[in-house]
Amino acid sequence: VADYNNFEEETAIEPSYTWEDTRGHAVPDLYVRITRAYARLRTETPVRGEYYRDEERPEVFLFDGRRFIHQAAMPRRAAIILTPTGMLDRMRSRHGAGSPSSRPSSAYRRTGEPRISFSRQHERVPVHHVTGLPGR
Repeated sequence: VADYNNFEEETAIEPSYTWEDTRGHAVPDLYVRITRAYARLRTETPVRGEYYRDEERPEVFLFDGRRFIHQAAMPRRAAIILTPTGMLDRMRSRHGAGSPSSRPSSAYRRTGEPRISFSRQHERVPVHHVTGLPGR
């Protein structure tokens, strides 16, 4: 989603089996999931099963439908939704905040990657490294 006011990409999207991660696994619903999660950020409503990170902090949290759970390792075959500074804290205070149980690994450090990152365990892979994307 280009920005919070861009509605065109919220309609007529569907899974595509041509989307693959760097290991060759199909991730047909990735774009649908990313679009849904970013669209719901307008109302600061997290989506169950999605991973979130504040754009200014390294910690990643999974929203399980009731609370945010700190992740000790990077998720596999999932997008990490970057939130504007402070938004994740507000959502965590409303839905339950799982505190980081340990220092995050160096894989969480900011490296100048795109705002949406597709990840494998223990490393960050920018979404532009996913093969089979339309226009790539």
